[in-house]
Amino acid sequence: MVRSAESDVPDLPVTLEARGIFHMTKDETDESIAAFAKAAEQPNASALAHYGLAVMRFHQARQTDGITPELLLELESRLVSSLETNARFTPAAARLAEVYRRMDGGRTDRALTVSRIAVALEPDNTDYRLLEARILRESGQQDEAQAIVRREADAMTSQGAARLNHLCWQGALWGFAETVLASCDQAVGQQPDNSAFLDSRGVARALTGDLEGALADLRSALSGEGAEDWTEELRSIREAWVAELAQGKNPFAENGHVALAENPLHDGVGWLR
Repeated sequence: MVRSAESDVPDLPVTLEARGIFHMTKDETDESIAAFAKAAEQPNASALAHYGLAVMRFHQARQTDGITPELLLELESRLVSSLETNARFTPAAARLAEVYRRMDGGRTDRALTVSRIAVALEPDNTDYRLLEARILRESGQQDEAQAIVRREADAMTSQGAARLNHLCWQGALWGFAETVLASCDQAVGQQPDNSAFLDSRGVARALTGDLEGALADLRSALSGEGAEDWTEELRSIREAWVAELAQGKNPFAENGHVALAENPLHDGVGWLR
């Protein structure tokens, strides 16, 4: 369908956007960037065109030269253009907050303001609430940050295992492992053999200093339900963690959650969701 549309109307904005998404799903980064860039040049470019280009440029940088101050300024411009086109395009607001929190020079207030716009637009989105909490924690407002995560964890108690696990992983990833550990336990309690849930709780346990619990969970995760679908990279990373834990070492001792949050496995392509 996309291939046919390319030959029929190659410069139609919606076709260019579809092409950008198509190439993104195929991990064809350069082709995706080219399509989104051409879409963003159109007079009637949509919010998605600017947003998609920002997402893929971020992804490209993560895989090559890294995130530079110059790139952050470029991403800021693209995401601002996306929001100017559609002020209610929530993913662009959330990603702009991510950009501001990475910038030097006191952009915390901007990051917090934009993250709260995302929360206001989608109040039920856990990721946006956790992003607000992360920005607060990084700016020294620890109590307020913890309060947000606790409220989110309390609201999750009656949710299904998948949502509990998402909170467990994201909370651990962003520095709130102790606060979300009960959610991790609830997710594993509902599906005790699920490799993804055991993996999340294992990481959270390691981050809280429970090395024996982390070792047990991560060992079980490697042979649990769904582990056969893990990539070779994912498995090798977990096996390295298990080896360190078996020696009484914490694989996150030096950088804690930061080692995970800035890990290539936490990738920019997820921004397109």
